[in-house]
Amino acid sequence: MRVRDTPLSRVRWSHGTVAELFSGRDNSLGLLRLLLASAVVVSHARILGFGSREFGYSFASGQTDLGKMSVFGFFILSGILVTRSGNRLPVGRFLWHRALRLLPGLWVCLLVTAFAVAPFLYWRQHGGLTGFWNQGESPFDYVRANFAIRVHQWGISGVLDGALHKGLTYNRSFDGALWSLEYEVLC
Repeated sequence: MRVRDTPLSRVRWSHGTVAELFSGRDNSLGLLRLLLASAVVVSHARILGFGSREFGYSFASGQTDLGKMSVFGFFILSGILVTRSGNRLPVGRFLWHRALRLLPGLWVCLLVTAFAVAPFLYWRQHGGLTGFWNQGESPFDYVRANFAIRVHQWGISGVLDGALHKGLTYNRSFDGALWSLEYEVLC
């Protein structure tokens, strides 16, 4: 029996295997990762900046929230991409690429936090920078302590201590998201 040639019969139901679809860069994983990372920022901003529950907490009856689901989704997609890169490259080159991808961003983040954001907030609180540079947990100590992926110092010159006592922030950490970097590198 002959199949009629109709527009519906010419529809291609499969565009390839999953491996074929993920083989190139035209797979929209970058967009999905960007959306998930943005959802993490929005969700965490609510609790860190306003002290209330993260989005989705009440909807899920306290079992999860938007931030947790987005972090898990981001890590899954990142794991797919990192695994694909690891399968394609020799070990030394793979580790070099990972270091080039992670470390410059970390270092810029530390420098901007320590020498732009923290001094500005200290100046806003105290009307000047007297005592900022030479207090315990100075900005120089912050960069030095956190330079090699693991976070050893969370605060800078006590800037967020006052905000914590006033209930304006959730904790005294300038960049709480850095906690996960150590585990990402280990994975």
